[in-house]
Amino acid sequence: MSRRSAVLLGILLSGSLFLITRAGWITATVPDLAGGRSTIAATGGQASPATVALAVVALAASLVTGLTSRGARLVTGPLIALCGAGALVSGILVLTDPEGHAASAIAQASSVTGTGADIVLGPWAAISLVPSALLILLGPAILLLGRSWRTTSRFEREAAAPDVADDAHAPEPARAVPVAASAPAAADPAALWDALTRGEDPTDESDPAEDPADDPADDAPPRA
Repeated sequence: MSRRSAVLLGILLSGSLFLITRAGWITATVPDLAGGRSTIAATGGQASPATVALAVVALAASLVTGLTSRGARLVTGPLIALCGAGALVSGILVLTDPEGHAASAIAQASSVTGTGADIVLGPWAAISLVPSALLILLGPAILLLGRSWRTTSRFEREAAAPDVADDAHAPEPARAVPVAASAPAAADPAALWDALTRGEDPTDESDPAEDPADDPADDAPPRA
C-alpha cells in the first residue's frame, strides 16, 4: 500500500464514520405533557458523542500521515487504530443499550424521562461498526507498510530549498574579455629607404640576429 492509498483510505473511513453519526440511530416514542405521544430521533452524535470525536481524530491523523515525514506513521498508525477501536466499542454499547444512550436526547427534546418510551433502533449503529473495524486494520497497515514509503516530507524539501536559492544568487564567474591584437606601428619611411639601400627586405619581420647569413662562423677562413 502506498502512502497516497493509505491517506485516502483513512480519510474515506473516518469521513464515512463521521457522516454516519449525523444520521438517526435511535427513534423513541414517548408520552408528552399534553397526554399524547411524541416521536424523537436521536442521532449518532447524541447517542454516542465519543464516536464523533474519534472520527475527527482519525481524520486528522490520516491527513498528518500524508503531510509529514515517514516517521510520523509511528504515531498516526497506532492513533488511527485506537480511534477505530474506540468507535467500535461505542457502537456496540449503543446496540446493547439503546434506551440508555437515547435518554439524554429524549429528555432534551420532550422534557420528560425516557420511562415508558418505545425505542426503535435503526441500522446506522450497526453500520458504524464497519468503518470502525477497518480503521483498526488500517492503523497496523500504516505502521508496517510505511517502511517502504519514499520520504517526501514538505519540511525536508524546504530544508533543501536554501541551497538551491544560494546557487541561484551566486555571482557568475568573470568572463575573459578577448583583447584585440594591437596594430603594428606604422613603418618609418626613412628606415624603409635605408633598408632597401642595404639590400634588405623591409617586409621581413624575422630577427636579424637569427639570420644565418650574419653568423660569424660562416665568415671564418677555412682551415688548411
